[in-house]
Parts: sequence; C-alpha cells; structure tokens
Amino acid sequence: MEVKQFEELKFKANYFSGMNSMGGQLYIYSDRLVFKPHAVNMGSLSDKVIPIIDIHGYKKGFLTTMYFILNNGLKIKFAVWEKDAIIQVVEERRQALFQQMGKQMPAPLML
Repeated sequence: MEVKQFEELKFKANYFSGMNSMGGQLYIYSDRLVFKPHAVNMGSLSDKVIPIIDIHGYKKGFLTTMYFILNNGLKIKFAVWEKDAIIQVVEERRQALFQQMGKQMPAPLML
C-alpha cells in the first residue's frame, strides 16, 4: 500500500507505562506515531510505535493527559500540551489511509 506523504510532526510528550512515565518526543508520520524517549529516562529506551490505522479513538483527560484508543481496546496514555492539534493531524492521516485502502473510515471514538 502506497502511503500519502504528510509532513513529519514532532510534539513534546510523556509516555505512561503502568505507574512509570518517560519524557521524550511524539513523532507523527504519514502512517504511524512513534514515541522516542529521551536518553536520560530509566528503563527500556526503545521507540514505541503505534500504526495510525490501529487508532480507533481518543480520550482527553485532565490537563495534559490524553489516550489513544486502539482497535483492540487498548488505551495508550500520554501527557501532551497540544491534544487538539495532535488529534487533528492524526485524523487527517487516518482518513488518507482509509481512502487509500478504498474503505470508509469509521468515526473516531471520543471519550
């Protein structure tokens, strides 16, 4: 599948895994989100990759908290300042991916 190319965007973010969080950058590419932790974090410093096609919805929490809700029901928690901007650019890319597959995009779940 050829993916429509969008500008790569980068946002400051914290990624939460259980009770732990890591600071880093959330990169948004044409077909995936990639959280790249800063080198000063403890634990695994591997990139966290979320295919955009797997995103089913979003939940905006208190202040900077937001969740990406995946098709399998998994919720991935981040802290970011630009929640609305992130949702907008992810939805643009999500729409393009569904169009390229010739499928109707389901409306995002907003909790």
